[in-house]
Parts: sequence; C-alpha cells; structure tokens
Amino acid sequence: MRPTILILALAAMAMDRDIAAANTTAAPSPEPGELLLRWRFLGQAQLSGDTNAACFRNIWALATTQRLAQETLRKLARAPQQLCKEALATPNADLSPLLRPLLDDLLQGESFGECRAGAGPTPEWTLAVKLDEARGERWGANLRQVLAAFGASVPADAKAQSWEAKRAAAPDRFGLARAGQWLVLGWGQGALPNHAEVVNRLKAAGRPAAANAAWLEVEANLSWLAKELQWPAGIKWPQAHLTTIGRGANLRTSGRLTFAEPLRLRIEPWRIPTNTIRERLISFSGVQGVGGWLAQQPWLQQVGLEPAPNQVFGWAQKQVPFETYLAWSLPDALRKLPRVAQRLPGLIKTNWPWLGVREVNWDTNVAQVTCLGLPIIRPFLQPAPAPENDFLVAGIFPVSSMKQPPGPPELYAQLLGRTNLVYYDWEETQSRLEDWRHLLTIYSMVRGYRPPGTNDPALVWLADTNMTGWLTNSITEVTLTSPRELLLTRASSLGLTGFELVTLGRWLDNPAFPAYVPPPLAGRRPAGAPPPRPAPPAAPKP
Repeated sequence: MRPTILILALAAMAMDRDIAAANTTAAPSPEPGELLLRWRFLGQAQLSGDTNAACFRNIWALATTQRLAQETLRKLARAPQQLCKEALATPNADLSPLLRPLLDDLLQGESFGECRAGAGPTPEWTLAVKLDEARGERWGANLRQVLAAFGASVPADAKAQSWEAKRAAAPDRFGLARAGQWLVLGWGQGALPNHAEVVNRLKAAGRPAAANAAWLEVEANLSWLAKELQWPAGIKWPQAHLTTIGRGANLRTSGRLTFAEPLRLRIEPWRIPTNTIRERLISFSGVQGVGGWLAQQPWLQQVGLEPAPNQVFGWAQKQVPFETYLAWSLPDALRKLPRVAQRLPGLIKTNWPWLGVREVNWDTNVAQVTCLGLPIIRPFLQPAPAPENDFLVAGIFPVSSMKQPPGPPELYAQLLGRTNLVYYDWEETQSRLEDWRHLLTIYSMVRGYRPPGTNDPALVWLADTNMTGWLTNSITEVTLTSPRELLLTRASSLGLTGFELVTLGRWLDNPAFPAYVPPPLAGRRPAGAPPPRPAPPAAPKP
C-alpha cells in the first residue's frame, strides 16, 4: 500500500510469537557503513497517472481501502510516542498531530530511505522526500517540536529547512537539509556521514539514486531485519532485493535473494501426484530442495516420518476452505502410519500442548491417522490412493474428492522439465483469500484467542467483495540462478497472495501496530480442556 507498510510487511509472516526460533545462533554484526535497508517509493501522486495495474488502482480507490489507509497512518503517527514513551521529556505528550501530515506527504510524494550500520549499536537512518517549499517548511517546524519532546536541542527559526539537533541519549544527532526539490532527514549516533552523502548526491545529480520504472524498490539485509523484528533465528537469512512495477492489469514483482553460503539444494525431476490432486482446484504449489533441511528437524525423526522428502506439494479445492492438502513421497507409508499414530500424541504434547488434541486415532479400515477433539477440523494423514500410495497426504478435514476429474496437465507443465525451478505457486487469490480468512478463524478458536472485532478496518477490507472481486490469479516462481542465489517472480493483482493478505490484515488490525502482541485469550480454561467453540463456519460432510 505505502512504502512503510510494504517494507515492514516482510515481517508479517513471523509476527505470531507462537513461532519459536530453531536456535539462537547470532548473525555476525554488520560493519560500520554497511547497508542494512534501502527503499525507493515512486509516490501515490505519480502512480495515480499510471495506466498499468488496473486491479491495484481500482482497489486503492475503494472506500474500505481508504479507511484502512487512514487508520494505518493514524496508528503510525502514534507509534513513536508508544514505542519510545520512556524517552519523552513529557510522557503524555501527543505527537500524532505533528507526524500525521508528514505521513500523508510520504504516501503521496516520491521518497528514498537508507539505513546503514553505525560505529556502535545504533544505525544511521536517512530519509529523502520530494517536497515543495511550503511542505518542507511544515516538515521542519513539526520535526523541531517532535525532537524537542524527546529532549533534543533544536534551532529556533521555524522556517529553516537546514539545521542540526542534538540530545544526550542515542540516537543523539539529527540533521535536516534542503537539497533542490528534496528534503533530507538523518538521525543516528555521532556523525551522520550517509546523510551528508545523500545531500551531496542530490546537489550533484538532482536525485538520491538512479531513476527507474519501479513503483517500489527495496533492498534489505534480512539477517539484521530478522533480529530487529524478532523473526526465527534459526534461519540463515539472505540479502534481498525486491522491485514492484505495474504491468498490464497486474503488478509484477521481482526479487533476488543472495545467501552468504551455497544453498546445496538437491534439484530432482519433478514427480507430482497428479492422480491424487483433483478438481476443482483454486491453488497448487510445489517446492523442492527441502530434503536436507527437513532431515535436520527433530520432530520428523520423533514421529517416524522418515526419510525426509525432498519435494512437497500443496493444493486447495473450491468446495469448502477445509479442502487444503499437502502430499509428499514416503516409501512404505501404510506400514509406517500405525507407528506415527503411537508417537504423535507425545510430539503434540511436547511442542503444541495448546492444541487440546483429545486423541490420535488409527483407523485400519480407511488407513487413516486422525487427531480428534479440535473444533470443526479433524487433521489427518493417509496414503495417497493407488497408484500413488507411496505418497502421504495430510489435510485438516478428510473430504473425499476422488470422483472429481484430475487436475489440468497444463498446470503441471509449468513445473515438469524445468531443471532450476525450486518453488511454484498458482492460486485464485479471491477464493484463496476467503479460505484463509476461515482457516485463521479456526486457528484462533483452537489457540483460544478472542475473536477480532467485526468492525476492524483490515477485517472489513478483506471481506469487501468490491475489493476481492478485483483479485485474480497470482503466480509465483522461485528459481535457482546460482549456488548462492534465488530469483523470485510474481504476477498478481495486489502484489500479495491470499495468505499474505490475511496475515497483513491481522498485523494492521493489531492494537500494538506497528509492533505486534498476541490477541487476548477468550478466557482461561483448565489444562487439557478443549478450547472454546464460538459459532464456526459450516463444516463439510466427510
């Protein structure tokens, strides 16, 4: 939507504190001056004249979108005083009236930002915004008041657009400078070398960076970002470079992920369980090269699902949101499932005691392991039907679809024969968004969370058929371009998949946004008691 949200949306997948880090290995500290984050946003004023990405532009014009945008800006304007309340000279000071108009300028105008490592733990931030003289004066006057509230010494001239402020605590220095059509703000600890460099580039070239056609461009050190945003620490996060541009009716997103070490992915010919996957499909995905990572997961060994698969497939069908499945190769699956049923209760009790699973059942008549006692859903494992019964199928409700025709060969042709394809995902985003909304409701029930407010702006936006009617197909591909590099491409209506939209909405509606706190519990219940059962969506028939 806006640069701030799209940049921080990288964190949305890891905002739930239920996700535990695999280990606590610390990433190496960045060197002083090393780039941590950079972005360039073209600005809504320029985008409004672009005839591409009609789906995005029509969604942006909706009343529910504008309500969500305004509410998000309101929360962002309050964020500094909420997140840094202890640093305020006047703890109850309300800074949002000063910051709110500046956020409007950030949304409408072109902007460029960088964050670089400093000599100590405090990084240096630089923000350049294209502003006319009147708005530049407003920025200078409002920022002086904001900085004074945080104990900084500020200049007295209310109209000055070039000045420096200092304070005792970190970050201890702030700089503002006018360079042509741009206003440049910098803050950090000690000297601000990058702020000075950006100002010099603007004076020499008239721009903070080379112009290109991208609507949004982001470059990030994900290892640093993961630490700041408390993402799982057991992942070797790469350097990421992402661009988004309007092309035709859709948005086109391209990303490059560069890792510090070779990935050592095992790329094999695709073997898809085409007889098991049935119509009417609304999503299909396949990933490979995951065998090495899965083999290291203790839970896989504990439950007896070895050997680890190198390829995993997922799909969803149209009828109900419960028809969401995974499948992977597991030789001799039928013989292994009784042992899985014996071991699964211990694994669940150790790792996910909040699930409230009452019983794990092995049904010899249908060769199926099911988890009982959960509201609405009945997670299961079973061998795929012949001739693919060396595949294991997992789902959240056992609905038979074998009377439906197999999935289209044209879809599988997007994977077969490609020797560098690591991940492929296709979905009807409108249908899949509805699925994920229901599935998130069920997850909240199982977790014991209080239901969200029915008037929450993001929830209303996601339920607006005027919005969802513009969501068409989303296609994402990830290819291995070198041992250390992955290339991502996506064509979509809004730049995000259904799952990503629901996760983003959950974050935007969170009362602590832009931070995140888990939703409040619906109420305490005795240990081992089943979770509360509010009115659910209709359950499918087995």
